[in-house]
Amino acid sequence: MDRPRTIPLTPLDDSRTQAHLLARTDDTGIEWVVDAYGCNGQCLRDQACLERVFCEAVHELGLHPIAPALFHQFAEPGGITGMLMLSESHLTCHSFPERGYVAFNLFCCRSRPNWPWSEKLKLHIGAQEVKVRRLERLFGQEHL
Repeated sequence: MDRPRTIPLTPLDDSRTQAHLLARTDDTGIEWVVDAYGCNGQCLRDQACLERVFCEAVHELGLHPIAPALFHQFAEPGGITGMLMLSESHLTCHSFPERGYVAFNLFCCRSRPNWPWSEKLKLHIGAQEVKVRRLERLFGQEHL
């Protein structure tokens, strides 16, 4: 399978993005809160490793980035904070290489299938243990 090398962008005024947002028929978003432990500290200091996770999630979940991903590298022994704005909402990460830990958060304004966080984080950053919480986020007055 060809892996994307860059995160494809969807322009804000793109009619496909607008149609995608208007076609939403449910009022349930999905949020993943992910904690990965025992990770390779070098990978957690390497933007390319974290960007690969972003790329695969975007590609495999059919997400629509609306701006380039931003990454900030902290001074040693610190890690990296990353954020990608999506037409669906956002994908973020924050790594602590000195602790072998990274947190990811992905929110989508409409339902998505599960994504193999554990498998992907073991592959790309050497995670020994991954805890995934998948939350249904209900929006709208009828949910009060």
